[in-house]
Amino acid sequence: MLLTTAKFTGKFAIGQFTLNKSLLEDYINNYEERFFLSFFADDYYDDLQTRLISPDPQIKADAEKEWKRIERNAVAYIWLQYVTNEQVQLTGAGITSPDEQNATVVNMDVQCLRYYNDMISDLKLAEVKNKNIIKKKLKYRNPFGL
Repeated sequence: MLLTTAKFTGKFAIGQFTLNKSLLEDYINNYEERFFLSFFADDYYDDLQTRLISPDPQIKADAEKEWKRIERNAVAYIWLQYVTNEQVQLTGAGITSPDEQNATVVNMDVQCLRYYNDMISDLKLAEVKNKNIIKKKLKYRNPFGL
């Protein structure tokens, strides 16, 4: 596992809702590898993990640079899964957080779309620096694809 819950701060803070740290850890465990399998060559995740713990300082340093280029994208991917699957209910009016008396509405559609498209943009930049790691054509989502 490359990510920790400490990475979910700032832009990717789950502050609108009560953060369930153990649930977020489960999402990291379940979706970190899925992120790599979805966008990268099949053996890239295992290869990167191996190089990150390499005793050779040059191999480790190169792997750390690679990881820094894609780390934010992995955080975005897991954040999107957590927010859309677990914490909220997606409705036509936006995303609602149920309460006993009144539901709080937070329209996250645009924010989720923006983060997904930012992730794709960053991955395209990472692909330029790390040739042959992206396994499929990266596509932006349109507003109707949510």
